[in-house]
Amino acid sequence: MGGTDICALFSTSSLAESDPMPRSTNDPAEIKRLTDLSDVVERYLGKQVRLILNDGTSVEGVFDGFSAGNNGGAGGQWSYRGSIKIRTDGEEREVDYLDVADILPPGSN
Repeated sequence: MGGTDICALFSTSSLAESDPMPRSTNDPAEIKRLTDLSDVVERYLGKQVRLILNDGTSVEGVFDGFSAGNNGGAGGQWSYRGSIKIRTDGEEREVDYLDVADILPPGSN
């Protein structure tokens, strides 16, 4: 798709200091999922979605934003993290992107 610069995506984090940080990973498959976050953002940002979490639960709301970052290579090993923000009933929730199994239009299976 395009549009979001992956280097910029991982060089900054828009998480507030008081927010819990999402898990960090250095697993290549999980890093690939996180880099694919830019496509997810382009497809769903500002739209009603249904998140399916790894534990089987689902949450419906408006995809309101995302955060991504890295550890700057501290300790000689790079690790990456990401989260998405979803607004449900006027309340914004931040979900660790590694906890999300799928993102679908509402009402779909």
